[in-house]
Amino acid sequence: MRVVRDLKSLRACRRAVLAIGVFDGVHLAHRLIINACVRRARRIGGSSVVMTFWPHPRGQKTLYSLEHRLRLLSHLGVDTCVVVPFNGAFSRMSPESFVKKIVCERLKAYAVYVGENFRFGRNAAGDAALLARLCAGCHVRVSISRTVRVNGTAISSSHIRRLIAGGNLASAARLLCAPVSVYGHVVEGTGKGRELGFPTANIDPHHEVTPPAGVYAVRVFFDSTSAKGVCSIGTRPTFDRRATDPVIEVHILGLTKDLYGKYLEAQFIAKLRDQRPFRSASALIRQIRRDILKAKKILS
Repeated sequence: MRVVRDLKSLRACRRAVLAIGVFDGVHLAHRLIINACVRRARRIGGSSVVMTFWPHPRGQKTLYSLEHRLRLLSHLGVDTCVVVPFNGAFSRMSPESFVKKIVCERLKAYAVYVGENFRFGRNAAGDAALLARLCAGCHVRVSISRTVRVNGTAISSSHIRRLIAGGNLASAARLLCAPVSVYGHVVEGTGKGRELGFPTANIDPHHEVTPPAGVYAVRVFFDSTSAKGVCSIGTRPTFDRRATDPVIEVHILGLTKDLYGKYLEAQFIAKLRDQRPFRSASALIRQIRRDILKAKKILS
């Protein structure tokens, strides 16, 4: 997937079929829009283009980081992703200017796909209906997807964020069409895991929403490799009870090499236990061994 991160570099794609939205999380409702865009582009021999925005237009904490979002979009077969920097100048653009200058002149869009709650333009003044009217002036047809509901609740990134923060990972996974995961680069930690005999990769998730503190069985992906692991989210209370900032550490089963600087995804399969302090390092080691045995059984 080609990624364009600057509107000045944006050029028309052959018969561009465009999907527009934040698509934070690329959840079930988002996938319906994006998959329709990809199918239409392939059917007409055109290019599928997804336009997303960073940072979040409403200043919300993101469900998934931008890099995580791009990874998921590439898996859906999108040809080009346009990442629009949501800065002051762009936020002041009128709905009319956005359609004329970006959708029609720059991209020369063949068709556009959005959700029915789509808003755009200065002060979010434009809605999906206005987009359709403005695009009609450029002979571009707009397809508007209805809100998707599960058990009467609208699927939204905000709803999924609440599920993850509350530890309801199974429900969140159903709406994401994939296990809840964190994706970020591996940073240097304190080395405490290696001292205990269980080296860990510390993940910086780039401000993603993370599950509650605890120990989880995870599937790990890096360098086109998959592995099993145990992930701890928490403040290491055995060694520092005053710490407040949670750390995400993954012990990858059977791996001894360092992964510093590499991107790593950890998918949460099952929670093993809550975080708690131990009386000694040896007591913690015994518990980690039990965690690993339990994780192996679950992941097998």
